[in-house]
Amino acid sequence: MLARILRRPHPSTAASIDGRIHRRPHPSTAASFDRLRMLVVEARHTTAMNKPRPQSPLFVKTYDFLLWLIPLTLKFPKSQRFLLAERLSKMALDFYEAVLSAVMEPESEGQWLDTADKLLTKIRLYLRLSCDLRCISLKQLEHATRLTDEIGRLIGGWKGRRDKERKQTTQQRKAAARHPSR
Repeated sequence: MLARILRRPHPSTAASIDGRIHRRPHPSTAASFDRLRMLVVEARHTTAMNKPRPQSPLFVKTYDFLLWLIPLTLKFPKSQRFLLAERLSKMALDFYEAVLSAVMEPESEGQWLDTADKLLTKIRLYLRLSCDLRCISLKQLEHATRLTDEIGRLIGGWKGRRDKERKQTTQQRKAAARHPSR
């Protein structure tokens, strides 16, 4: 009797043509997979309709900085892990969120870039404090400074380009208002 039970496949499995046993997904899981598949197809379709956006170096550099910083803060001494490390990690994640929000909300892009700039300044100060409290080494501070300087230059370039575009569109509107016949 036990041998027959062990040979009988589980009700949630099915044998394929080649004889291998596969687990059938739970109906709710199958439905969620179908929804996910539809979302992926829809996302590909909308991306194909729009111009594909190249990956900005700002996102890559910020992501790399987070990949470096978060494990580093986990190694902070216990006395500072829940104060300094937590604040530093939260600010870094808030910075990344502000940069992403600047892209996703173009109408308030300037506000998000200013917020990101302020957060980056705070991150720099907290990193220096971490070095002074001997939570990170001088070499780690130098590395963090190089990364944050590069990220800061990218943010500054984005803000400058944005301001330049706004100035040009304002000038074009004024010129169009002066010469309505054109």
